Amino acid sequence: MVDTTVTGLVVNGLTHVYQVQSKAEFVCGLIRGLGGNLNDVKKVELAKFVLGMAHEVAPDLRRPLDTFYDERTGGLATYQFEVGMGHVQHIVICTELVIYELPRM
Repeated sequence: MVDTTVTGLVVNGLTHVYQVQSKAEFVCGLIRGLGGNLNDVKKVELAKFVLGMAHEVAPDLRRPLDTFYDERTGGLATYQFEVGMGHVQHIVICTELVIYELPRM
């Protein structure tokens, strides 16, 4: 977790929900705004909590942080990653394991 002030946390949260048009869009903004200074484990917990409190369901429950508000459908959607050699930024080769690092959108 990154140290921040309460004011900084509130301002970041409010910035991400400014001018939202729907509950689903509000939920995504709130998760991004309040989770900005959390590590990934805590951010996943926050996402699940906020989605549950809002009675919204992430399209992919295994990847709640990859959820975004889709203006075309008016609901939640999951980022789809197309893996091709043009998208791979860095390849780490271990003894028997290849790990691809992809840019997170």
